[in-house]
Amino acid sequence: MERKDVKKLYSMVSDIITYSVMSAPIKSLISVDEFGRTFETRAQLNVILISSFGSGKGTLFREIEQRGLGVRLTDYTTAGILGTLRPSGKLTLPFTVYCAGRTLCIDEFQKFGKVQKDALLSLMEDQYYRKPLGFEVKEELDIQDEYFRIQARGNFYAIWVKCSYICGCMYFRRKTIDDLALLSRGVPVALTMSESEALDLFLGESKLILNEKLLRHYDKMKAERVIVPRRVKELAVTIYKELLRDYKVEPGFISRGLWDIVRMAGVRALIDDREEINEDDIYSVIHLAPIQLMGYSRSQLTFSQITIYTIITQHEEGITIDKLAEITGYSKQAVKDAVKTLFSLGLVDMIQVGKKNVYMPKIKLV
Repeated sequence: MERKDVKKLYSMVSDIITYSVMSAPIKSLISVDEFGRTFETRAQLNVILISSFGSGKGTLFREIEQRGLGVRLTDYTTAGILGTLRPSGKLTLPFTVYCAGRTLCIDEFQKFGKVQKDALLSLMEDQYYRKPLGFEVKEELDIQDEYFRIQARGNFYAIWVKCSYICGCMYFRRKTIDDLALLSRGVPVALTMSESEALDLFLGESKLILNEKLLRHYDKMKAERVIVPRRVKELAVTIYKELLRDYKVEPGFISRGLWDIVRMAGVRALIDDREEINEDDIYSVIHLAPIQLMGYSRSQLTFSQITIYTIITQHEEGITIDKLAEITGYSKQAVKDAVKTLFSLGLVDMIQVGKKNVYMPKIKLV
């Protein structure tokens, strides 16, 4: 998409990726039901980035690693993911423990074999994996740290790791159980790239970037828990139900999708120095749900379309083509083409004010 100038704009994709990175140090979410009973679930938000090669995933992962926010997985073997243990009790630590309390970046998830995928899918969902050994250990092993634990007893080996995952995929067929399982493990962000966006990337203008405005609060994220009251879950369900009308989403994804919205809201609560999510936290992240739902239903947007959609959602009172072009630096024709796509996908509404069309997000968060 042709640009008149270059401006640093944070899109919804930047927000989702940054929420994933920021959620990594949070120990857990504590959900409260209508009777006051509680149960614990993971606080870490995982993201599935579905985009072609050359779209900037590797550059993003290197930045996360260089800034000490996470680690890139470079060992695709079972030993790299789970470690190795000898009958003598000698343990070689797995690569995954080095990202405990941080973010594990995985490029080209499709490279893994079935055994490695099964282990990672379990770690992503339950933060736990257990497997039988071909021998009995001579002495029990129990190594614990703040965000991981490795245990061996008898002929079983178990590993717990608390971290967030950002998984990159070049394609997604959704034909196998593993494909569906991966899609359910985090927020799926399905992206395509235009020719001009590929040229921009070569010039150093990557669209897969962290939101620095959010990231400056990273030090607040090391919390033991975040409370999720029943009323907050009910609000999320009410708004999510309205959004679901426009997407074909398999029911199995709905509950998991709602939990990911809550995980992002948990980050918002800690930004405001609270350990309990409130309604404002849900309102501050629910606008990201359409990106998630599009991923579930295999719809894709270009980076520029997502940027324009992000700006529209920030203007509930409405915004014109001229103003969008001014903010983004895109040509008016390019903005018109993008808005036409967003309108056809049911993401935005349009009203006529005088001689101008005004565009606004389809769902009003009131």
